[in-house]
Amino acid sequence: MSQSTLRPQNRTINYIGMAAIVFTIGIQAHAVETRRCQINGKTIITNLTCEQLVNEAGAPPPGSEKTQPVTQPKPTQAPQKKTTKKQPVTASESTTAASTAIRTGMDNLVSTILIFGAAVLLVFGLIIWLKHKARQVVHTCLEELAPLARNTKEPVLNKVLSNEDEELPYRQTSVMSRYELEMFERIKSALPECEIFPQVPLASFIRIDPQRAGTRLATNSYRWQNRIGQQRVDFLACLRRDMSTVAAIELDDPSHESTDAQRRDAKKNKSLRDANVPLIRWRVETMPNAEEIRQEFLQRKLIPV
Repeated sequence: MSQSTLRPQNRTINYIGMAAIVFTIGIQAHAVETRRCQINGKTIITNLTCEQLVNEAGAPPPGSEKTQPVTQPKPTQAPQKKTTKKQPVTASESTTAASTAIRTGMDNLVSTILIFGAAVLLVFGLIIWLKHKARQVVHTCLEELAPLARNTKEPVLNKVLSNEDEELPYRQTSVMSRYELEMFERIKSALPECEIFPQVPLASFIRIDPQRAGTRLATNSYRWQNRIGQQRVDFLACLRRDMSTVAAIELDDPSHESTDAQRRDAKKNKSLRDANVPLIRWRVETMPNAEEIRQEFLQRKLIPV
């Protein structure tokens, strides 16, 4: 990671920090200035101006009340006792209180939304900052390992694993083992009318029958083809005149006695049996001679007499 790549990431982190500051300022600016107004002899704390509150309450503004003339009571009449009655709450006062409560609730909701947005933005910025720091650490480690990689025969950095010019670790090997080669010669001597092919994949002489597959062909064709593509027989005997399959031959050694080998052999046996391909198995310890091989094929009526 170059410095030119890290600089845009630093600018992104700075922009996120500035946005968080703007959110915080917006939250502080949203706090509305409260005022105290005298309405009908009562002190009301509100975020409206006194004129707006008077207009909503429907009360006359201060100083606009008309003075009523004071009449002296007659001296012959006994003074009446004044009784103080509670002033009923008018509809205008109820409306004002309700509107004030609604505005206060809306202000609290907006403040909560702004605070939540600022928190989300800060968390997002923290995640980006941590990823940025992690990339810096990885970049530093790679720079430290680069000199070590250049001193090795196989570079570990900037190496394309699928490069066509790469030297592949293959070596030449024999097609058949010593026992298989001996068996191959015996089979050719016993069956002169046949061609014998070693190490033949099942997919070379077995095909999927669409009629037998039916509706299962669409969903299972790949699995069926892959199954026989990974299986092979030691020898395949075919008639010379038309190269039709006569039989498959397997030469089993002690390695076929393991559980995995027996499972693979059973899988192979089923594939050949379902394809109606005869299979003959012989053991290495009791390998038949050419005459015994021919008699086996004649008894099974695999070749003409």
